[in-house]
Amino acid sequence: MKIINELSSSAIKNNKKDTLATRFSILMAVILLGTIVFIMGSFKADDYNNIKSMIGDYHVSFSEIDEPIYDYLTTHKEINHVEFDKIIETGMNEVIYEKSPDYWNTQDFEIIQGKKPTKEGELIVPSRFLVKNNTYTIGSELKFGDRNYIIVGEYNDYGYGYSFEDSILFGYLENQTKENLLQNNAGVRAYLWYDSPRDTYTLTRQMLNEFQINESEAENSGRLSYNTGILEYKMIYPSGLIPPKSVVVDVIETYSLCFLLTILFAVMIYGAFNVWNSRDIKELALLKSVGMTEKQVKKMVRLKVLRLSVTPILAGTVISYGVANLLMYLVWLNNSISNKNLSDLFGAKMRAYDFHFIGISVSPIILIIILSLLTVYFSALIPSRKSAKLRIIEGLNGRKDKKNKYGASKIGGQIEISLARDYFKSYKSTYRTIILAMIISAMAITVTLVSQSYRALNMEYDQFNNPYHFTSDIFTSSKLEDEMISKINDVKGIDELHVYGYKDFNFLLEDNENFASEELSGAFTKGKKSSNNMYLRLYGLSDNDYQNILKENNLDNDIGYVLLNKTPKSNFVPYTFREYIPLTEKDDKNIVVGYDIEGKSANVPIGGFIDTFPYELDEHGDSGVYIFTAMNNLEKFNDEADPVNYYTIQFKANQDLARVSDESERIISSFIPESDYSISTTLLTEASDNEIIRNEHLLNAGIQIIFLIIALSNAYNSFHGNLRARKREFQLLTTVGMTEKQIKKMILSESRLLFTKTLIAYIAVFIVAVIARVYRSNYNFGFGLKELLANINYIPIILVFGITLLGMLLAIHSSIQTIFKDDLNDTIREI
Repeated sequence: MKIINELSSSAIKNNKKDTLATRFSILMAVILLGTIVFIMGSFKADDYNNIKSMIGDYHVSFSEIDEPIYDYLTTHKEINHVEFDKIIETGMNEVIYEKSPDYWNTQDFEIIQGKKPTKEGELIVPSRFLVKNNTYTIGSELKFGDRNYIIVGEYNDYGYGYSFEDSILFGYLENQTKENLLQNNAGVRAYLWYDSPRDTYTLTRQMLNEFQINESEAENSGRLSYNTGILEYKMIYPSGLIPPKSVVVDVIETYSLCFLLTILFAVMIYGAFNVWNSRDIKELALLKSVGMTEKQVKKMVRLKVLRLSVTPILAGTVISYGVANLLMYLVWLNNSISNKNLSDLFGAKMRAYDFHFIGISVSPIILIIILSLLTVYFSALIPSRKSAKLRIIEGLNGRKDKKNKYGASKIGGQIEISLARDYFKSYKSTYRTIILAMIISAMAITVTLVSQSYRALNMEYDQFNNPYHFTSDIFTSSKLEDEMISKINDVKGIDELHVYGYKDFNFLLEDNENFASEELSGAFTKGKKSSNNMYLRLYGLSDNDYQNILKENNLDNDIGYVLLNKTPKSNFVPYTFREYIPLTEKDDKNIVVGYDIEGKSANVPIGGFIDTFPYELDEHGDSGVYIFTAMNNLEKFNDEADPVNYYTIQFKANQDLARVSDESERIISSFIPESDYSISTTLLTEASDNEIIRNEHLLNAGIQIIFLIIALSNAYNSFHGNLRARKREFQLLTTVGMTEKQIKKMILSESRLLFTKTLIAYIAVFIVAVIARVYRSNYNFGFGLKELLANINYIPIILVFGITLLGMLLAIHSSIQTIFKDDLNDTIREI
């Protein structure tokens, strides 16, 4: 064992240049792998901490607690801890949630002013509560029933909820006795922590069976809620050890790049070790000639690998932590700039998170070290086996593989080019490894570029392009005031204005017999459309717009409802290329629609049919049934289950859009609370898209820089190592009269062959990747292929191959200097 240690140590010390190159390859691999592991681990830890701070780390929650359930939960031996919420309906558009003391240790609220509750009777209220009830402020007293409360804080609800919805007031619950919780028919929700988190699903199902509660129905109604974010972080799943499909998909999407890089690193390191062993072939043959066994050769090679790897793995782990933090800081800085710009654009402060360093955790460090050691170890297996099986005579003659048959050399033209072809065949195993590493590096970028091109294709051809420059969606419990519409109509610069309301309903074919046309029925049968997810949207237009529709379609002006009698022939065709078929036959009929959550229905009498979507007001959905009527008819559908009235204001303004939009928004804000409307203009949309593109460019630049470093490092180290391993061959050629210029030309010819074959192989793989993406899409194959190829950004790919070529040239320059500066007589004596 001692002699093996000494031999492996001397091999490293006596080959400083190769040692440095190999260690650099390992260092780069570990830095990049470690950076990804640290960043992915940080994302997972942040998700876990956010869930823990926002809603807590309980295992499961359960509501509608009565006395028997309360007794069961508080006496169960395997429940470690249970906390309760008390929910009080005030009957005054406010709901009070009294939360347990443990809850107030979380960071669920952004307190604008005041403090969090610290004792019973104290409340925090949302900002919109104080706006709506301007007589109240911090320190004001509230009385609900027989309870008195005092407002101690205001929290930011970020506009969640409409102004006419109930405000949520949060209080402090110290007394969690059964008597206090269940008095006055208050709602109660329990949060459970089990002794063993892995028993969460089993013990919860036992409880449900005990009280004859259906698990699926309880989950769907919200009565039962598993804290899946916490449980999945700890790899606890409903089916035991088998994760659900969503978790599997998330793991694949999250770690696919890490897997691809691991393969790339393994190929790079394998190439470095393979070249090293090829150069030391005579030394290995001599060791075997004096009695070293195959097992000892394997052990020596593996020990050499471990000696080479320990330092760069440890150093790479430390450096990768710094690189990961640097990248996270750059992303945070870019996002903070984007948030500021978007806040200025939308006129509202957008929520942003503070930068924090990635937490130092043992698990990612161990994972990086283990993955690195395994990658290095398995990369060295094949070279060690080849070395162990080396035949002594072949090794002393400088040949590794007796089975290779290359045939006679084809000498034609210049001798340098003929020799280059022969040497390329002789070292095809080494060159194959170099080619594979280059292709994987280029493909990692290509996958990203193809995805971006496909997204651009969808944005161009598979979405509705809104022709209006200004859109405001309004959600209110009352009707729009005529004065507001009149003022907007008077704004100078508006070219075309439309104001309409809408409501959505369930639409079931079984409730509407003989509705589907023959073409629609055929589409259902062929699987091109689905009857299960159809819906109906009823539009209420202004009187002028509705009368224009009737007039343009030669319909009587007393018709109450008209149906857009067309639907896409297939749900699997891009928006721009759709063909349409009739929804139904053109005869008078009543359409039955789902009216509310209780299953009530309503009849809509159809008096006419149209074939085009009026004024291009909205997107034509795949499964939508669209009916148009006057605004006053729409407002008759008062759905108690959905008290919200939905309105949209749209207009075109070809000149001075910024001024026209500002004036219109000021008018809307003077009638509608800020929480009840949203504004979108083409100017804001373009600015927002530009910010998103800037973020993507930064991240893409970071990814491309990483892979360019890989390409340069791999090309230089692999090609340089190969040339250094053949130093004696080159110097022997000089003894038979080959000049330095001829050797340079021969090596350049080899590199040209390598680059050409790499490029050809990459083009083949690239075409397969593009074809696969188009084949999986809904586009016509020829059109999709042409557009996808036309939209790909080829600059990063060109850079990868340009950097690869640069690495080869640098390797040639360095190797030539090394070869010709050594003493020729010493070289001859070594042969």
